[in-house]
Parts: sequence; C-alpha cells; structure tokens
Amino acid sequence: MVAVTSNTFLLTVMELQSTQRRLSAELNSMSTAAAPEALREQLRSLRADVVQHLDQKDSFYDKLLSLAHQHDDAETERFMLKTAAEMKAQSQRVRRFFYDLDSMGAQVAATIFRKLEPGIQRRFETELQSTFPLAVRTACMSKRA
Repeated sequence: MVAVTSNTFLLTVMELQSTQRRLSAELNSMSTAAAPEALREQLRSLRADVVQHLDQKDSFYDKLLSLAHQHDDAETERFMLKTAAEMKAQSQRVRRFFYDLDSMGAQVAATIFRKLEPGIQRRFETELQSTFPLAVRTACMSKRA
C-alpha cells in the first residue's frame, strides 16, 4: 500500500466535498429538465467534470483504505473493503453513460439519466454524511499517532 500523508489527504477530502456539492446541485437541476435534447447537451457540458470527479473519488477510496491500514484503523478498513469495489463499479457505470452520450438519442439519454440520477445523489449524500467524515476522522487519528 502507498503511504498517504494526513494533511494532503484532508485537502483532498475538502476538494471532493466542494466539487461534489456543486455537481449534486447541477445534476439535481437537470433531473427536471423537460426537453431531452437540452438535457443531453447539459450532460455533455458536465461530462469532463463528472468523469474527473469520479476518477478522483476512486483514487480517494484507495488512499483512505491505505491510510486506515497504515494507522490500524480497523473500523475504516473494514468499511472500505466492503464499499470501495461497489463505489468503483458505480463510478464505471456512470462514466460509461457519460462517454456514451454522443452515440445515444436524446430521449434514451434522458431516460437513462433519470434512472441513474437518484443513485448518484444517494451516493453523494452517503459520502457527504458518512464517508468523508470517516475519512477526516481517520486522517486526524493518524496525526495524533
């Protein structure tokens, strides 16, 4: 496992939280967009930000697992072993949707997005309420060690 510094990790958590709140608000506002073509264009404009955020979060999960392991934080390590693969699988599904936007019709894109969006929002909410605070706790524990 790669060594992770607590200060850098805390900055990563803060950046992820900020980006996630912004993306959550933007995706939520799109979920009620009436015209499928307009929705698809909005999604295309957000594609790079969403994909980059998912890439950063996949890396974050690896770093949190490593940090928990470094500091014998068994609770966080168990949580991460249980959830990291699931989160990465969801990231992959969302990435695939955003990458495939150009090859699907606007109505299909709108239908798929409206099915994906609630799951994305649940994940964001869980991370904001549970995962990120757990990450901060783990990083702060390691500072005391």
